[in-house]
Amino acid sequence: MWPKLREVLLRLLGPQGWGVRRLFPELSDRETEVVELMMDGLTDKEIAGALGVTHSSIATYWHRIQTKTGLTRERLRAAVARQRMRRSPESVD
Repeated sequence: MWPKLREVLLRLLGPQGWGVRRLFPELSDRETEVVELMMDGLTDKEIAGALGVTHSSIATYWHRIQTKTGLTRERLRAAVARQRMRRSPESVD
């Protein structure tokens, strides 16, 4: 139940006020960094480069994040994309 509730909170807060540490206090500092970088739009490969670790380390972090929170990369990416779409002005052609 908690992971689902936190996922809903994540969607409602939007990219400007995520507060990853508050929503997911069970995450380590590094796991929090991974989630924050993902929310900034970085890919796993880019996150690995930014943190100076291997791609397989990022996969391990994501496994731990999912185990602790129930949050997957795909759900997080989808939530971020939805928030960005809501915040960007519609183009008029």
